Amino acid sequence: MRTFFCVSFLLLAQLGYSQLVSFGSTWSFYDQGMAPPEQSGIHWYEMTYDATAWDAGPAQLGYGDGDEATVISSATYTGYFRHQFVVNDPADYATLDLSLIYDDGAVIYLNGVEIWRQNMPDGPIEYSTFASSNSGDDAEAYLNMSNTLLTGVNVLAVEVHQRTANSSDISFDFSLDGVPDDGVVVITRGPYLQKANDTSMVVRWRTNLPSPSVIDFGISTTSLINTVENLVDTIDHELFISALLENTKYYYQIRTLTDTVRFPSEDLYFKTYPQPGVDAPLTAWILGDCGTGNSDARNVRNAYYTYIDTAHTDMMLFLGDNAYDDGTDSEYQTALFQNMYEEKLQNTVAWSCLGNHDGHSANSDAQTGPYYDIFTFPKNAECGGVASGTEAYYSFDFGNVHFVVLDSYETDRGVGDPMYLWCEEDLQNTLAHWVVALWHHPAYSKGSHDSDTESNLMQMRANFLPLFESYGVDLVLSGHSHSYERTFFLNGHYGLSSTFDIDTHTVGPSGSGSGQMENTGPYFKAPTGPEGGKGAIYITSGSSGKKSAAPLDHPAMYYDGADLGSCVLSIYMDTLSIAFLRETGIVDDHFTVVKNIDCVPGQPCDDNNACTGGDVFDDFCACRGELHQKYVTNANNEGPGSLRDIIASSCDGDTIHFLNSIDDTIRLESEIIIQHSVTMLGVNPDSIIISGQNTSRIFVVEPSVDCVLSNMTLFGGYSPTDGGAVLNDGHLYLESATFVRNFEGPNPTAWTNHG
Repeated sequence: MRTFFCVSFLLLAQLGYSQLVSFGSTWSFYDQGMAPPEQSGIHWYEMTYDATAWDAGPAQLGYGDGDEATVISSATYTGYFRHQFVVNDPADYATLDLSLIYDDGAVIYLNGVEIWRQNMPDGPIEYSTFASSNSGDDAEAYLNMSNTLLTGVNVLAVEVHQRTANSSDISFDFSLDGVPDDGVVVITRGPYLQKANDTSMVVRWRTNLPSPSVIDFGISTTSLINTVENLVDTIDHELFISALLENTKYYYQIRTLTDTVRFPSEDLYFKTYPQPGVDAPLTAWILGDCGTGNSDARNVRNAYYTYIDTAHTDMMLFLGDNAYDDGTDSEYQTALFQNMYEEKLQNTVAWSCLGNHDGHSANSDAQTGPYYDIFTFPKNAECGGVASGTEAYYSFDFGNVHFVVLDSYETDRGVGDPMYLWCEEDLQNTLAHWVVALWHHPAYSKGSHDSDTESNLMQMRANFLPLFESYGVDLVLSGHSHSYERTFFLNGHYGLSSTFDIDTHTVGPSGSGSGQMENTGPYFKAPTGPEGGKGAIYITSGSSGKKSAAPLDHPAMYYDGADLGSCVLSIYMDTLSIAFLRETGIVDDHFTVVKNIDCVPGQPCDDNNACTGGDVFDDFCACRGELHQKYVTNANNEGPGSLRDIIASSCDGDTIHFLNSIDDTIRLESEIIIQHSVTMLGVNPDSIIISGQNTSRIFVVEPSVDCVLSNMTLFGGYSPTDGGAVLNDGHLYLESATFVRNFEGPNPTAWTNHG
């Protein structure tokens, strides 16, 4: 079945059809075990019916097969679906091609009119009408019909029926293609954005027939006052738009000299990059080995679309193997441009490195093949960095972030080879605060590929990592292994996995931790000083289209998993963050790197922690303070300097001392509740005596609290139940602590231990 879809999409592109509704589109659905109620006599399939209260999700929709992108209620016999789409000029299309995936029967309506019944009986159709026969799982049907489209909004409505009340599954997906009339030009690929900088943009697209290339653009959809054009007829169009304002959104439309082929809309735009060196927020969507063109890749896509919602994505970073199996033009059509990423490609700049599967049909030395035909990358430093003279490896800037893209498949990877020498010069010349590198073959992996045994992986690690570390590269992105693997904060490891030592090869105060704010804290990286430039994260993210079982046991990894997903990169000012977003919409891993450009190690700072003092930047520019040393200055029951006051104002980890001048027993009138982990250090058990005066328990240690009692005597504690001196619900540690005449009721009991 999947092979058929590849063939059908290929024919669609070759014949010049225009896809109006694609498989995998988002549909509103009703699954309440009944037909949708009428609205003042308006039926659910009519154009003016209001379905805004219905649920919505991407196709395939249904239940029971396990291949659904959206699961509907399994209690319903019939599922109801609606989808709106816009047609600017219906006269462009001679006929319509409809493709249906269903189980077991379906009725299709276009603009309120029934146009097709598939495996359903004649006569009126109700909620409880069953299909005429079993269809089989994910059955397919096709129809060519006359063009009944309307100018503007059109509405498809579909009801899918079970064969019997005991049927175990429902399946639904649908596509609608316009067959152009003779001589009508339609777009069959794109548009998609390339080679962006702060003042220019490249827009590319493909048409079914040769035609001139014309783009009108402006800062609103109703004011497209600027035009660029190339009047040479072609099917592969590429226009360079210059003299733009930096960090500015422009809307656009595409036309020939006589007809508009893509009308302006709110999601048809491009946004220029900020000027190099300017701090500006960056959001990048990272896709590794995404080129399957199947439901796995679409589920990963759908999860990101939901995650990002209406926020702008500044770039898509493809980590290679963008189109399986051989990177051919037709494989790229189904893997990237059709029923896949077209919604984002039309307003998000795409960058890529070459993967081995892309390289099957490409030649990096000659700059030929589909990969090099499809993409336009900066080889002459048009987007920042140093000119490489080739699209196989290049660099570009986004504000204060510098990206280095390498070819780990075909181009020579040796120290002193052209790519290495260019990379060194490029890193020497960048002034960007952040540097991100990407190539296909990962430096560290125990996924479906092994960085201990495969030459491309080993050479990139041994040859390029020392270079990157010497210039302070912060993040390295790769694919190839069909899993997600993410390292600790590394420095200085270039050998086999067996030589990795977490104490030696991680850096910074939290380099061997999670890098998570809420866990062990972020990774800290100093831009200057004795530890300046040390530390980088290496990510293998090759599961955006497929996943493969593997050992996943590289010791340099903080997190790994054979799971589908993509990565979301966010950078702004001194903070870089990554989230690994599963196809389920769940974030399975995340981390943050903090690099304060204004940091001077040893200088005062504020760690925003009221429980510390003497805050200074350490050698990794982590602002650190010392936990407070607190002192009990008197033997009073309460008030300033009393034990009760000092414990109440303490923070987790504080140490509480007793002044030598305290020469009287501390007599408590009620128990002291210990809510923070503290260490109480007396002078000796004879000199520090704390008493409950035979009427009160002395301490209550709350859950999850660590309490150390050292060199003191607890005397005369009393409680009717649960310990005389101490009720411990946390963790109580005793060092030279003495208990004298403490009672639980009539029984001599020092403490009750619940912790």
